[in-house]
Amino acid sequence: MKYCLFLSIFLISAVMADSSFWEVENVEIKQEGQNSVVAKQRALSKSASSAFLKLFTSEELKKFAGYANKFSDKQIQDCVYDYSIEEEKSSDSFYIGEFSYRFSKNRVVALLKKFGANISAQKSSKVVKIAIYKKDYLDHSNLISKSGSKVLSFSSEKVILEINDINKFKKFNITYVRL
Repeated sequence: MKYCLFLSIFLISAVMADSSFWEVENVEIKQEGQNSVVAKQRALSKSASSAFLKLFTSEELKKFAGYANKFSDKQIQDCVYDYSIEEEKSSDSFYIGEFSYRFSKNRVVALLKKFGANISAQKSSKVVKIAIYKKDYLDHSNLISKSGSKVLSFSSEKVILEINDINKFKKFNITYVRL
């Protein structure tokens, strides 16, 4: 019964977890302008293009990097789902910001196809998301940290991990649910 409850909680989490985005973090932009407001507006415009270009350095899109410069600013903006500003500093005529962007996979794929790229929106990633009991995570934290995993969320009952090599993780004999 406990396992069924665990499984149902994680299946709900998996449905709620949205993997229809490509994320780009740590895009730092330094921009000058007539004043700080103008500098920030220019930085915002420049940040989306910079993040989009950085997106094509990922393993999944690296082979399509030649297409990245073909998109207009409007087309790039249409692919942006949301963004956040992690840090920002400004002076009278200068602005520095660190941005994170999420791009819609479907929109990026549609644009790539429009320009003739042979890409499928259903491409599978080598990275796997799993859920384990918090107790198992704490008991095996040394092994898990050496496996190259990344903690995505941590709650009182469960830990959601991103694993690069699921076969390596299977050797730990820990109960997990693939998300």
